[in-house]
Amino acid sequence: MIINTFRKAQAYNYVLLGAVILLLRLAVLLNPDLYKGNVVYQPFVKLLVFFQFDFLSNPVYNILITSLVVFVQAVIFGRIITRHNFFNKTSFLPELMFAVLCSMFTPFLTFSPIVFCNFFLLWILDRIFSLYRTQYTLKSVFDMGFIVALGSLLYFPFLFIFPIVWYSLIVFKAFSWREWLTGLIGLIVPYIILGTWYFWNDDFNDFYHLWLPFKFVLPQTLMIEHDDYWALIPLGIVLLLSLNQVRVLFFKNVVHVRKSLQCLGFLVLLIVTTYLLMPDQRITQLILAAAPLATFMTFYFISAKVRWFYEFVFTLLIVSIFYFQLF
Repeated sequence: MIINTFRKAQAYNYVLLGAVILLLRLAVLLNPDLYKGNVVYQPFVKLLVFFQFDFLSNPVYNILITSLVVFVQAVIFGRIITRHNFFNKTSFLPELMFAVLCSMFTPFLTFSPIVFCNFFLLWILDRIFSLYRTQYTLKSVFDMGFIVALGSLLYFPFLFIFPIVWYSLIVFKAFSWREWLTGLIGLIVPYIILGTWYFWNDDFNDFYHLWLPFKFVLPQTLMIEHDDYWALIPLGIVLLLSLNQVRVLFFKNVVHVRKSLQCLGFLVLLIVTTYLLMPDQRITQLILAAAPLATFMTFYFISAKVRWFYEFVFTLLIVSIFYFQLF
């Protein structure tokens, strides 16, 4: 029922999308005891924010604001997928898949800089998908490096997705050392500006100390409860079905889409690897994988033929989300 409705590109799907996002947060909204503040601050955030976040301590306000952010991100994501012609027909399935994945775990429901970083990631993806038709790429590559740096000021591990910039150049363009160097320059420019500001204010030692929290050793365990692995089974089933559909349709897609899918796959690996290497693992970081995974999932749900099966699989996914919220 839900999948069939979102397969159509109708204006009322905006309303339904907002309703789905709120529905997936209903358990926490009705039971504030489930709420856990999850605002993950980074030292650099203090330089960029000039107002208090006290209102985010209210569970209702926090979750509603996060819902609005996810709604806007889902719409932007859908526009990007449509603009770059990933699928033969326009639908609201990319928006739906993105919203569902951004509601998968309870920590995803609360606001944090990691959630906001999805705006930067979507911006980068739009630039990557545009490389195929861009003749002069220096500006786009510089912008991507600059955007990664901006995101890292809010959430420092965002810096580790920078290799996607170089990988996209390998996939879309012939090797050019100027393009690779330009991306690196774009990455360091915000930090040069920040360091210069500290230097002129005689606070350069403080700038150095901001980097100290990022020294870490490799973790030995994953920060996921054992019982939660059972609830990941529906997501695993959907991802397997989706990846199989991507495999089947891979060589039937145009070259641009094939190369874009390679970049999305590499991006997922980067995000998961960064999560595994961080000492204070926060599952919230995996929300950055929502956009690439939503693209893969859309390939399955937009082309699946057996209606009762794909609706049943999607229902299992929704049930698993409520499991994470209630248990």
